[in-house]
Amino acid sequence: DSGIAFAKEHPDRADLQIHVLARMNLHQRRRTSVSYPRGSALPEMKWLSKTFGQINFGLDPEFPLPRRIEISVPTPILKAQNLGLRVIDPRGIDEPSAPRRDLQSFLDDERAVIVLCSGFGDAPDAAAQSIIERARDTGLDKTLLERGALLVIPKGGEEMAVLDESGESVNDRDEAREIRREQIQATQFADLGVLELPIAFLDAKQSNDCERIQAFLLGRVMTLRSRVEAQVASLTATVDELIATKADAD
Repeated sequence: DSGIAFAKEHPDRADLQIHVLARMNLHQRRRTSVSYPRGSALPEMKWLSKTFGQINFGLDPEFPLPRRIEISVPTPILKAQNLGLRVIDPRGIDEPSAPRRDLQSFLDDERAVIVLCSGFGDAPDAAAQSIIERARDTGLDKTLLERGALLVIPKGGEEMAVLDESGESVNDRDEAREIRREQIQATQFADLGVLELPIAFLDAKQSNDCERIQAFLLGRVMTLRSRVEAQVASLTATVDELIATKADAD
């Protein structure tokens, strides 16, 4: 382990801290923004993925370790015209039981659509289950049903390993997904009390999956907007009725 070897070279704690900071070159890491370079040989999305990874893991010598990375794109997110959308990917939830004000803020934010991601075989995984339990324990389980979804991410041919009721391998991906959906709803969702939480599947290597997920997420956003619009319309009607009643009384 290179870290252990480095620590043994500097047994004094203060001296070790000095050498670690020197290796980090913080005085050179002052850049805070970057744009897609014109004439780049890399396609935009590949450049974005590579650049994001380098900055996120401190591999770009010009950038400090970020607390947050903001990315602006010129095209509408989720192909949504006339909507100002932000996609927020919080830091991992590998320790979901730890106090996480950022996660709670998303549950409390009536404008946020909450997407819990999980692998195919263990969906919803322990972290996702913990978030669902957090919502339930704080009285936000109905809110999660209205604004949430579980995104199941299969990989490595997991879907074709699913067996049907007769114990035979499934014939296609869609059949495997329906079986897995029923398993999730009948077991984990039933125990957690969120049977109606929507489930979607995404294999990012399948272009049709990517199109479906964009439509699915946009649908969740529009459902949320429609609910708020109905509330505003009801409030407006109530105000109009009060104004009319007052005019009649006068």
